[in-house]
Amino acid sequence: RAVTLAPLGGGQGTLVLKIPGPWGGTYYLLENRQTLPSDPLLPAQGLLVLYVDESKHDGDGIVRIDPANPQVPEFGAATYGAGSGQATSVSLMWDVAVEVLWQQGNDLTLLVTESSHAPEVQAVAKRLREIDGRLKSMPDSPAGSKARADLAAAKELLLQMKVSEARAKAENTQWP
Repeated sequence: RAVTLAPLGGGQGTLVLKIPGPWGGTYYLLENRQTLPSDPLLPAQGLLVLYVDESKHDGDGIVRIDPANPQVPEFGAATYGAGSGQATSVSLMWDVAVEVLWQQGNDLTLLVTESSHAPEVQAVAKRLREIDGRLKSMPDSPAGSKARADLAAAKELLLQMKVSEARAKAENTQWP
């Protein structure tokens, strides 16, 4: 399913997505962390993935961060996102994959799917992000408006998990 997460520090909208595990007390929490006045001291902005195991005792790692890049110290690259240099995909336990589709303002739109669907979703999402970036650098024109409408339609198809149709729409986008 697709979900748009508002920044946790903003306190409004969908703030956290919980992905339950197959047995009680284990789950993932997905949070959108953005530098805001209410959340100013972040080592990195984007999707933060937390793994929770309530069966552990206090101090034994009940909650741990699943970092995008564990080699960067102090969680400096812990988040996933659609920004330059960020990892957009994360594979979780229980045959679950998450793709950060795009960011609009401070909101992140994600697609949570089975791992077997992840490569196709990743490829289409990457193509849509490329088209979006290209269109943002172009001046407004009737042809540009048509391309933007095609992009919006392809995004909507992807959100509906109509991945093949979204790919076809992206491939048939007419460039100004």
